[in-house]
Amino acid sequence: MKKELKIRVREDLCIETDILKNARFVDCGASKSTFVIGETCYKIPIGYELLDSNSFTKICKYPYECDDFDFFIHNVVAEECPELVWSIGQIIFEIMVWEHLKELEQLGYDISGFAEIKDYYIDKNGIPVIEQEFIHSTPEITKDKPYVSGALFNKQNRRTLAALEDMDFCLTDLRDGNMAYNMEGKLKCFDFGISNGNAIYNYDSYEEWNSYHNSYYNSDEDKMEYE
Repeated sequence: MKKELKIRVREDLCIETDILKNARFVDCGASKSTFVIGETCYKIPIGYELLDSNSFTKICKYPYECDDFDFFIHNVVAEECPELVWSIGQIIFEIMVWEHLKELEQLGYDISGFAEIKDYYIDKNGIPVIEQEFIHSTPEITKDKPYVSGALFNKQNRRTLAALEDMDFCLTDLRDGNMAYNMEGKLKCFDFGISNGNAIYNYDSYEEWNSYHNSYYNSDEDKMEYE
């Protein structure tokens, strides 16, 4: 039997009313919105308004291995709600990567270059949520640090990245916009949910999805709703 990603459903929690109304808006990409409270950031999929208490996200089977991700995208998400292929796909892929990073940690690999995913779940309205370590620092901490870049991150995390690739998780979007120094001066990647070549790209190009996202969620007022 293939291993599945186990994501619990929290019927006790509505992410909008219980968490986000008290959170600060941080950023919004083409697939995820991020909010922060204290040292924890909350990631939710763009277009989550299409989900409800009866959504497929509460009962479907989630992939654990990369080679099962294609089936999940094309035969589950695309069939149930094609508008959410990119946003749900990225959330789930990031969780899959994190679970494999934890496997590597048990084998002695250093995963401290990746922002810790503290928890993940489906809320009562079917919305997938990631709770993650919030990466931030001050100019005083970063002033003497090397410029943030994918090349620097790759150099510092070469062994772990190679082991991830052996597990079929080849991360191809390791760039400055997805990483930063934390308060201890450690360079950490906080967004590892997108990689060229996975099933999302086979379903639709990033440019086409980004265009759709901009038309679906296009006002600054919407983006600042919880700021």
